This record gives sequence, structure tokens and C-alpha cells, in this order.
Amino acid sequence: MAFTTNFGKAFIPQGFRPRIRSYCEKAGLREIPYGVFGTLFFIGIGLTLLAYALFAYPFIQSMIEDYGTAGRAGALFLFTFVGFAVVALVISYLLMSCLYVWLDLRIFKRTTEMETVLVDFLQFVSENLKAGMSFDRALFFAIKPQFTILASEVRIAAKRAMTGQDVEDALAELSAKYDSNVLSRSFSIVVEGLRGGGEVAAVIDRVVDNLRETKKLKEEMQATTLGYVIFISFVVMGIAPGLFALAKQLLVILSKFVGNLAGSLNQAQGLSISFSTVAITPEQFTNFVYMALGVTGLFSAMILSLIQRGNVRSGLRYVPVFIIISYVVFWISDKLLTNVLGVFFK
Repeated sequence: MAFTTNFGKAFIPQGFRPRIRSYCEKAGLREIPYGVFGTLFFIGIGLTLLAYALFAYPFIQSMIEDYGTAGRAGALFLFTFVGFAVVALVISYLLMSCLYVWLDLRIFKRTTEMETVLVDFLQFVSENLKAGMSFDRALFFAIKPQFTILASEVRIAAKRAMTGQDVEDALAELSAKYDSNVLSRSFSIVVEGLRGGGEVAAVIDRVVDNLRETKKLKEEMQATTLGYVIFISFVVMGIAPGLFALAKQLLVILSKFVGNLAGSLNQAQGLSISFSTVAITPEQFTNFVYMALGVTGLFSAMILSLIQRGNVRSGLRYVPVFIIISYVVFWISDKLLTNVLGVFFK
């Protein structure tokens, strides 16, 4: 582990480390996971060698078959260098994209959890202010274990305020740290109330009322769009796999019909009509169906998440459910139709 950590430190340039550290802190990682970067590098090397041996090298061999003996060695070296570089870049991009998506989902989850408990937290702050505490002490004593991530972030801001940093700057840093309109707008209003010198508790109470009203409106919107969610889910996980299974059976029947008809015409004499086989096989169509259902499940989950919650990332957890259920329905429908239609079309 120490080797991969040291290699990861050497692999990441110094200029990118502050931005990577800031991004990792948003995801709840206090330190840059250098070991993960080093491990991904060696995984990428292994996958590159495997992909080159299985796919790139046979393709290069087929390309240089027509070359002469003298030019084959040079062409092999050149194409090997280019092919290995391209495969390495593609695999590195895929691995880093997976790491980025994982960190982005962690940040989104943390942001959602903070938005969920923000109303209760601000309510505690308001009650502490009404009890006569200063704002920084009210902020600190409002930290409760049930606030989890928000509690840890506010604790950092409160400690900065108690050690001499302006409380307005500490709250501004907290709201700017995460990409959340709810957090940024709420703390911005509180900061403006502090700068205005008015009664901050009353400002916080109005913010709490607005947040609760906004939550009710979101719940009403989700209830309104429930019909669309049910319809799209039923189409993706039920109707589409069934229709694909029916199309596959029609392809099988058509292939048998064309084959039998072609055999009969070949036995006849003096006919100029000829039939060829169907261009696509059932196996190729099955591979196409699995790819189509996977893409459909991915984008359907994103669309449903966008309809219900206004963002795409919260729907990524439903992608495996959509894909697995659609695959199972297709497999079951294919087996049932094969047994039923096989009785009539032999």
C-alpha cells in the first residue's frame, strides 16, 4: 500500500493537488487518496496489456498482412506503439471517469443529507439566539449528533469564528464549498441579516418557513408526476422487453420460413426466383436487445430522476434495477414465446 501511495504522489502534479484536495474534502475525504491513484495506474497498465493482446494486436496483424517482409517489422513497431498509446489513453480516461463519478456521487449524497437536516439545524440556531447567545455560540451549540455531515461542516466554521475569523466569512466559505442552492441561499440570507444588524433570529425563522414551504411544494410536484414515473417504468421494464422478445421470435420464424422456401425452390426446375438467408441472426439480435435495454434503462432512470427531483444524479442508483428487471423480463418472455410459438411453427 505504501508503494502505491508513493507512486500516486509522484503521479499527480503539484499544481493539481490543491484542487484535488478541495474536491476530495467535499466528498468527505480529508486527505488525497494517493493510494487509489497509484492502484488505478497499475490496474490501467494491466487492462491495457490485456486489451492490446486480445483486440489491438490481432487487428494490427490483419492490417500488415499485405506488407512485405522488410516493411512488416517497421509497420508492426509503429502500429504497436500507436495502438498501445491509444488503448492506454482510453482505459485511463475510463478509470478516471469512474473515480470522478464515484467522488461526485459522494459529494451529491453529502449535499443532500445536509439539505435534509438544514431546517432543524437553523431552528436550533434560532432558539439559541432567542435564549441570549451570541451568533457564533448559537451556531456552535446547535450542533447535534443527528445532523452528521452538516454538524461536522458547521463545527469547522464555528471554530474558525471563535478563533478570530469573521463569522460571515466562515459561513460564506461553507455555503460556497458545496454546489447547493438551498445551502448557499439560506446562509447568504443569514449573513445579510448579520451585516444589517437586525434581529437575526427573526431572519432565520423566515428562512425556516420558506424551506418548509419549498419542501411541501416539492412533495406535491412529486405526487403530481407519479403517473409519468409509473408509465415510464412500466414501459421500460415490461413493455419494451416483451416487444423485443416478440420481435426476436418473428425473426426466428422468418428465418425458418425463408430457409424452407429457398430449399423448395431449389428443388423446382425452371424458376428464376432465388431467396437468400436473413441478414441478421437471432444471436446478433439478442446482443442488440441487451445493449438497447441497457441504454434505455440508463436514460430512463435519468429522466425519471429529472422529473421527480430536478437532477440526474439521484436517479443513478435506479439504473441497475431498471436494467436487471428489463433483462429478466426479456429472458422470461423469450422463453415463453419460444415454447408457445414453437408448437405452431416448427
